Amino acid sequence: MDQERKIKIGILSIEPHAPSWVSLLQRQPDVEVVSVWDYDEGDAQKFASTYNISSVARKPEDMLRQVNAVAIAGGRPAPKKGEAWGEAPDDHLRLARPFLSEGLPVLIDKPLADTVEDAVEIVRLARSNGAPLISASSIRYAPEVDTLQELANDGSLGKLIGITCVLGTGVSTLKWYAIHMIDALSYIFGPGMESVFALGGGGPLKIWDREFPHAHGLVIRWRDGRLATMLLLRDMADAATNNPLPERPMKLLEPTPTEVPPYIANHIRIVVYGMNDWSEGILKGKGSYTHQLEAFLEMVRTGEEPIPAEQMVETIQAINAAARSVETGRVETMVPAEELLRS
Repeated sequence: MDQERKIKIGILSIEPHAPSWVSLLQRQPDVEVVSVWDYDEGDAQKFASTYNISSVARKPEDMLRQVNAVAIAGGRPAPKKGEAWGEAPDDHLRLARPFLSEGLPVLIDKPLADTVEDAVEIVRLARSNGAPLISASSIRYAPEVDTLQELANDGSLGKLIGITCVLGTGVSTLKWYAIHMIDALSYIFGPGMESVFALGGGGPLKIWDREFPHAHGLVIRWRDGRLATMLLLRDMADAATNNPLPERPMKLLEPTPTEVPPYIANHIRIVVYGMNDWSEGILKGKGSYTHQLEAFLEMVRTGEEPIPAEQMVETIQAINAAARSVETGRVETMVPAEELLRS
């Protein structure tokens, strides 16, 4: 294909998804990954060599004139000593700003932002410059979630009552792993989350002498009365070691699988209840990353956002409401996202 007609993509921040994303992007005949930037320039150089990427940017904005779109594959500085993976604050607004300001399509790894204020600012920046934006968990794109979404919305189950789900993996903070389930629930049930009640996070949960220090239980209520209950447990295998602080192992700079690893995906179970029937999905993770990148590329090609911005902001509101609820012990309400984006 004519090089001038290819979609030229820049990668911002390597950890944790750049290896999988780049592997998938490079399979597309009309796509070329042309530049990479990372907090550690040495890592960026090694990554570029491994994946045959021609340019390493000294600063994110240096790739502005080289690319048609960018993918922020992590956007968090390396954790400080004593921090769990994901505890470092996100850098998404700073990294995305120069590209959104130029109207370029941007993919931001989940969550869109740690704070509601940053999420709203990112969306406003995108809208004011006509820049297409997508941010989602790959779990949203799992085939099993697709099936549940269809059943929940075609009348097969009758009037919807609620959802229960268990995420039996995750070695980091509430904000980093709740997004997987909240994003999937938002896709299945649609927008309209009203309030959240959450427990956990106040110290290690110990069961049968195994510690689950990041375990949380959540209940989310939609404005029409539907409920979702969610249990977020620490990874079962890691808990068996009683490791008090999970740490990220060596950086992944070699080619990696482009599917969600089975030991992660098989710990995700979602059950959707209706007045007439119920259905469940046990996620295998096959195709999740592929479908996520397909949605991004379709957005780049058409300029049409696959997820309403209000829904992306609402998921961030829900995570922050859950964190507040853990601290206060009370139900925490949410302002409708459309009101936040109007104000």
